[in-house]
Amino acid sequence: MRILRRMVLNDCAKKYNEIEEALKAWFWQASKNNWITSEELLHYFPKAKILEKNFFGQNQVCFELKHNSYYLVAVIHYPSQCLLLKGITSDPKLYASFSTFKENLMEIKPIRSHNDYEKALEIIDEIWPAEENTKEYDYFEVLANLVESYESKHWTMEFPNPISALRFYMNQQDKSVNDLGVLLGSTQLASRVLNNEEPLTLSMINQLCVVWKIPAECLIKPYYYSI
Repeated sequence: MRILRRMVLNDCAKKYNEIEEALKAWFWQASKNNWITSEELLHYFPKAKILEKNFFGQNQVCFELKHNSYYLVAVIHYPSQCLLLKGITSDPKLYASFSTFKENLMEIKPIRSHNDYEKALEIIDEIWPAEENTKEYDYFEVLANLVESYESKHWTMEFPNPISALRFYMNQQDKSVNDLGVLLGSTQLASRVLNNEEPLTLSMINQLCVVWKIPAECLIKPYYYSI
């Protein structure tokens, strides 16, 4: 899934320290998946909410980052595998309206500055989500590629702390330490891992990637643990 408007993540990570690791974990979990439907999305993020339909009849999605505190609002265009971030809110019912496509916005040009970038996002907001096999959709695809390229150069998202990523996944899926124990072979071992008393081994990481589908990138980052 291509994540657009990554600046939202960076700005919020700096503003809200308590959800910085959750934002990182969400980004890598979302960017490594290719959902085709809302049902598939809810399989990976069962606590997500499908909000009221927008102007184009597309559902917006509200991802829970921290229980009853922070929510990430986005809209998804499944055919092009694009997720457009709208912002962080404490109100899970927040949603935005969209205007219709404007013919005079059809000019395509490279994104060379922040002003170009902001303008491109404004246009994407106006035509999102364009229907396939239309000139609006072709324009949207090209513009999305330009935005994605610009964002990948200016707003990188670091990998989360592996234990934070594991805890985020467990919270989203309502997994307990006992569930982790079943996967790792021992509840005591699972507890020690979650409390930073035992490091994640390659074998554990492989299990978490294969069975729980946690991206490997989220689990292989070096981290501190007490011996």
